[in-house]
Amino acid sequence: MTSQAPVAPADVKIRRLTVDDLDLLREIRAEALQKYPQSFGTPEEEQGGDTMLAAYRHWLGGTILGAFECETLIGVAGFYVSPDKRSQHRGHIFTVYVRCT
Repeated sequence: MTSQAPVAPADVKIRRLTVDDLDLLREIRAEALQKYPQSFGTPEEEQGGDTMLAAYRHWLGGTILGAFECETLIGVAGFYVSPDKRSQHRGHIFTVYVRCT
């Protein structure tokens, strides 16, 4: 028996988001917060304004991947490596959200 892993459709492209994608990240985060506030809220987002934007810029300085379908951001996922020297072999996935179509 062979296992087939699901794959993204050919028209879905995945790339690392940058600070240039700040508006796209804000838009998809706003949707995630509106639909699932218990899962996505952070203290910075609760404060809003410059504090929230600073947090988003900080996240974009790390690794946040975006899934694009026809140039539209349809999903995000963040990843970071533990900063603790004893745990640097561990990675953490955060802020995963995919829009329902």
